[in-house]
Amino acid sequence: YRMQMPGKAVLEPFVGFKGVWDFSKTQELSVAGQPISPDTLRGRIEAGATYRMPSGVSVRASGSYDGIGID
Repeated sequence: YRMQMPGKAVLEPFVGFKGVWDFSKTQELSVAGQPISPDTLRGRIEAGATYRMPSGVSVRASGSYDGIGID
């Protein structure tokens, strides 16, 4: 969704949800040093925004949380 800002700048917020399926997990994985559950299916949510200036320069910031639905 694009939001027109003052001075012809544009702000584009976004949010998304992904299902992640590990088809051939051969060993235990870790995220940021923490072990991930041996489950093969988990969810990930991501949100953020892109700010585009009239000069063409853009700045994007986002954050995510991975591991929804696992122990």
